[in-house]
Amino acid sequence: MASISAGFGNLLDMFTYPLRHSHYLELVNPLWTQHVLKARVVGVWDDTADTRTLTLRPGRGWRSHRPGQFVRLGVPIDGMRHT
Repeated sequence: MASISAGFGNLLDMFTYPLRHSHYLELVNPLWTQHVLKARVVGVWDDTADTRTLTLRPGRGWRSHRPGQFVRLGVPIDGMRHT
């Protein structure tokens, strides 16, 4: 089933060249994109004065992880991307 889905995605990519069909899905819902990994912040807790805990809702293509594993985040602030 996965190969059928991948084949269909490759076919769609031929019609959306030079972009991928995933770029257009991103316009509808950023979490549907498959060309980059994205997540939505659903919770923020202030642990200390200079530490926060974020709860993320992952998008498509997000592989499983182990509890306690860290993730690098990039956020645009005032036109600059901070990681």
